[in-house]
Amino acid sequence: MEGGRARVRSALLSRLQRSEQLRSQQGLVMRQLKEKVLKYRARSQELEQQLEAAGVSSQEESARHGLEQLHHQSSHPEHAVAQESEEKDLLVHEKAILEKRLAAMEQDGQSLSEQLAEARSAKQALESSLLETQHRLSQLEMVKSDLEIQLHAVTQAKEVMEELLRSEGAGDRSFLH
Repeated sequence: MEGGRARVRSALLSRLQRSEQLRSQQGLVMRQLKEKVLKYRARSQELEQQLEAAGVSSQEESARHGLEQLHHQSSHPEHAVAQESEEKDLLVHEKAILEKRLAAMEQDGQSLSEQLAEARSAKQALESSLLETQHRLSQLEMVKSDLEIQLHAVTQAKEVMEELLRSEGAGDRSFLH
C-alpha cells in the first residue's frame, strides 16, 4: 500500500514540477514579448520623428532656395530661366529622395505591424496555455487533497487495527497465564 502511495505522491510531485516549469517558461516568454513590443514602439516613434524632421528640413531648404532665387532674379534677370530649371531639377531630385525614404519607412512600418501581430498572436497562445496550466494545476490540487484525505483515513484505520492487534495479543497472553 505504501508503494502505491509513493507512486501517487511521486506522480503528483512530477506534475507539480512540470506545472512550475511551464509557469516559469511562460513568464520568460511574456518578458521577451514585452521587450519586443517596447522596441517596436521605440523604432516606430523614431521613424515618425525622422519623417517629421525630413518634412521640416525640406521646407526650410525650399524657402532658402526660393529667397536665393528671388535675389538672383532681381540682380541677374538673364539667369532667371536657368535658375528656375536648376531649381526644378533640384526639387525633382529632392522629391525622389523623400519618396524613397517614405517608401522605406512605410515598409518598416508594415514590418513592425506584422511583427506586432505575431507578438499579439504569441501572447494569446501563451495566455491560453497559462489558463490551461492553471486549470490542470487546480485539478492536481484537488486530487492531492483527495489523496491526503484518503491517506489520513488509511493511517487512522491502520492505527485502529494495530491497537486491536495489540489488545488481542495482550488478552491472549493473560489467558495463557
